[in-house]
Order: sequence, then C-alpha cells, then structure tokens
Amino acid sequence: MDIKKRRRYDSTLEFDDSIPTAKDIKKEDDFYTLFQKTFTNNSRFAVDLPVPELGDKDTSIEDVRKFYSYWDFFKTWREFCQFDEHDPTKAQSRYEKRWMEGENKKEREIHGKAERKRLVKLAETCYELDPRIQLIL
Repeated sequence: MDIKKRRRYDSTLEFDDSIPTAKDIKKEDDFYTLFQKTFTNNSRFAVDLPVPELGDKDTSIEDVRKFYSYWDFFKTWREFCQFDEHDPTKAQSRYEKRWMEGENKKEREIHGKAERKRLVKLAETCYELDPRIQLIL
C-alpha cells in the first residue's frame, strides 16, 4: 500500500468537522463525551503520535495542559486535493503543467488555512468550556 496515495484518498472522504457548543452540553459528562469524540475524529489526521486523550474530571491538570498544548500546535497530514481545479496530466506543455500545479497549490493552501482556523477554534472552545480549567481560573 502506498501511504501517500492512501492519505490523499482519506483526505477526500466525507468528514464531520463540526465543533460542539455550550448548548450541546447538558451535564458535565456531556462535555467529555462530545469533545473526546470530536478530538478522536480529528486525530486520525495527526502527524505527531500518540495523540493525548482529553481525559475526564479526574485527569491531572498537568495532563490537561499537555492535551491543550498538543492541540495548539497540531500538525495534520490532511490534503485538500479534492478542491484542485486543474489536472496537470492534461497540460499541453511543462509551463502549463507548472501553472496548473501552482493554481492547485494555492487552492489547497486556502483550505489548509481554513482547516487550521477550525482546529484552533475547536481547541479554544473546548478550553473555554472545560470544567477542569474553570476550576483553576
């Protein structure tokens, strides 16, 4: 199996990129269940392994900080080739091929930046709603 091809394919699959909100949390256990599921879904694209767990109410504050530190600097291998507009294999010349590749790269970067913003928002939302953090603030 070619890992690059597999990752490219996995990047194009449908993905739930929703972020839980305060309205979704009815009781304290909902926080851990909802956010753990969300972080587990996102961790499948992690470059750095192992991915720390969110934990529960009994998790040490040191481990909680490690968790948030990991997600603050999360590195993803996710590609956004499904948004490519041009097929470089159909180029008439090498110049056209380079241009197509450049345009595709720009489009991927746009989606990569949006993905980074979404991951930052996920970590920030979780931090703001985390009952363990609220106890120490």
